Amino acid sequence: MTTQEIIESGFFRSFISKYVDYNCGYGSQARDTLIYALCETEEERKAATLDEMAVIKKQIRELGHEDMSIYFLTERKKVKADDYVQRGKQGDYLMEQFHLYFTNEMSYGLSPIITANQEIEKTQGEIDWENLDEATSLALHQFQSKSEDELVLLLESEEEIMSQVKQDIELFQKEDYWEIDIDFYEVYRADNETLDLLFTISELLTSLFRLEQFREFLNYSEQELLVDPFRQNLEKLGFFELPMIKSLPADAEQKLLNLLSFSKIPYLMAFFEYVGFLKHLEALYSTKNKIYENIAKSFGLKFRNVKGNILTLNPYSEENRKIYTAWLHKERVAEDYQRLK
Repeated sequence: MTTQEIIESGFFRSFISKYVDYNCGYGSQARDTLIYALCETEEERKAATLDEMAVIKKQIRELGHEDMSIYFLTERKKVKADDYVQRGKQGDYLMEQFHLYFTNEMSYGLSPIITANQEIEKTQGEIDWENLDEATSLALHQFQSKSEDELVLLLESEEEIMSQVKQDIELFQKEDYWEIDIDFYEVYRADNETLDLLFTISELLTSLFRLEQFREFLNYSEQELLVDPFRQNLEKLGFFELPMIKSLPADAEQKLLNLLSFSKIPYLMAFFEYVGFLKHLEALYSTKNKIYENIAKSFGLKFRNVKGNILTLNPYSEENRKIYTAWLHKERVAEDYQRLK
């Protein structure tokens, strides 16, 4: 698979988007809430916010690519902070600009050693340097700078990276959803210049958005800062407007939140089905995959785990019931709900 094919598949853009979404969304909400839960006064909360902003600014400076940071900050000033629709559209536009910047800055693809090795085998070592494209030329120079032992390890790691990228792209083409394991690729970051650049650009964009978040926090009330992220995301999706939830006693809400927030995915999906939440989401989103995607994104879960467990709730589904076990929790969910009444 060529670098251009990977770019055109949308893999790199999706990687950046997922990294930013998680680290600016559910992945950071609990940590941010804890920062303010530890504060006793408004002055202390403001000081904590300024401290976090100072840390983020230092990260931005250390990550480099100053022209992109300046571009981001300049563009954001053009749209009012309370114009959420336009800022959302602008955020998507900036995401694309950072993606384009990454593809332009990339010297060669994810597998320069493989590329160089193939060129050497093809030419039997008689390389026509004058007619090589820039990426292949750079790959060959990197190849020649490595020892034999280093080349063996780099070839193995590049083969593993490319195999996973191919799987990710094929899954997207099948499912119409990107399920990218960021942690998998981070293992190879230190020895792969392109992956390192991809992570750096993702981190930079995340830091810029996070700086923006903390600037907004300066104007938040204590109640807004201490909101429970799990409850907040349930509320955004209309969970508390469900008839079966609204009919519960007033004192049952905290018990319900304690029950759900500490539950594993199979139980959570079974509960969502029982109270009509999944049916409710069908009216909000155009496809099943959109439902799985929004549940995963809202609660920091993996798309495939959400999808698999929801599918097993249908007795006619051919989904793997040994791996995805939500169907086993149906009876227990019904009993737990009755105890809340």
